[in-house]
Amino acid sequence: MSYRTSSNYPTAHNHCFRSVSSYDAQSHTKRKCSTCGVWGKKGGTCTLCGDTIPAPRPHHVASMISSRVLSYVSFTGAEAAVTEAASQSWKDEETSPLAAPPQKTPKVKCSYCGIWVTPASVCHLCRTQA
Repeated sequence: MSYRTSSNYPTAHNHCFRSVSSYDAQSHTKRKCSTCGVWGKKGGTCTLCGDTIPAPRPHHVASMISSRVLSYVSFTGAEAAVTEAASQSWKDEETSPLAAPPQKTPKVKCSYCGIWVTPASVCHLCRTQA
């Protein structure tokens, strides 16, 4: 008696896991709005707040990013020797060349409906003060 029967529904026996199957970016068409958190189509406008939802990256940009990550991971880890002149010039500079980019506006969750809004503003969904 066999417990494995063919089924049209995914089960533990016939499910194709991501490591086995290839990732298809075309089938993933939705993305969260960065303003309010509602799901919408990539490259479209949010149905709630009207902001634009970022479109997917062009293929050549995505492949460049993935190749950079791979080259970083494959780096052997050899450390560079810091010379006295280089360390002195580092101290002379007023700003660090590795300064963090400016942060986006902070967001808080609306206490009534739970979507993300900017502090001290009116919620897009329930129109209450955040």
